Amino acid sequence: MKRTFIALDIPLTGETQTFLRAMKKRFNASGMKWVDVDNLHLTLQFVGATSSAQEQRIVEVLQQTVPSFSVFELTIKGLGVFCVKGEPRVGWFGTQPCSELMALQQMLQQKLYDVGVEGDGRIFIPHITFLRFKAGGRYKLLMEYIREHARSTFHTLFIQSVQYYASDLTAQGAAYSVIRSVPLG
Repeated sequence: MKRTFIALDIPLTGETQTFLRAMKKRFNASGMKWVDVDNLHLTLQFVGATSSAQEQRIVEVLQQTVPSFSVFELTIKGLGVFCVKGEPRVGWFGTQPCSELMALQQMLQQKLYDVGVEGDGRIFIPHITFLRFKAGGRYKLLMEYIREHARSTFHTLFIQSVQYYASDLTAQGAAYSVIRSVPLG
């Protein structure tokens, strides 16, 4: 069984990469795990452990659903943090509200549910994880910096396809491989 998820690739512009590198250089500390820029993505649906038969059904859903959506613009806007019991766990880039993104995610979630993929029950909050925190760290200055950039606009890109990924967890972090890429219509 493979661990899989469905996502949008989010390539960063040079300017946004420079911003992220500067933030990492300024605030990097033990207990922080920065996501490689080549692995940045926006998860539409986490699937989890997936059999070969289920993988094929998921590919069929993607091939039937994704082309019915047009290419759309997505603006990367804002920084934020998800916390657990008041402690930061995930640092993320947000997005400007986007009806096309929300419609795509909702349609995929419903179609995947119909073939046996149950969601995790969380409300979909579009975000691109760039940092993971270990519990018990002291991140006060970084948290202040993130709050200062909570409404900053970083860049806009065109979303042209949806990727279905396998994720292998390694000591160096997650390694992703594309199972299928399906273009928008």
